[in-house]
Amino acid sequence: MSFGLEKLSVVDKTARFELPCLDGAVLIVKPATEANKPYFNQVLKNSQVNSRSRRRNALGQKELDQLREMDCRLYPEHVIVGWEGLANGDGEAVVFSVEACKDFIDELCEYAPWIFDELMLFTKNPENFVDLMDVEERTKN
Repeated sequence: MSFGLEKLSVVDKTARFELPCLDGAVLIVKPATEANKPYFNQVLKNSQVNSRSRRRNALGQKELDQLREMDCRLYPEHVIVGWEGLANGDGEAVVFSVEACKDFIDELCEYAPWIFDELMLFTKNPENFVDLMDVEERTKN
């Protein structure tokens, strides 16, 4: 018996994260969850470093900054898979590559970490990677 829940899987799904403050550029992203095995394995590997602080419930600003810094390194390799409409400071379109993405995320994390925080919140929410309206419609039938 199947309940049709495979439609809720976010494995191998992507979503569009809009950047209105960058002339409507869009990042194409994978989930930053356990559904993204390469990303999640790196998070688990790196989390051992912060385990002492977590055991003491001592997640302060320093630890939160370390977690953001880790994601700033991991997102270009494991979460961001493309973009549309992203231009450099001279207004020239930039072709997506992991190296160009690293440069973009480095600059974003330095000058606009609040935007990176929004990106993290978006990619950590699995609902952003499924078409919930489609799922609701199919369950009515």
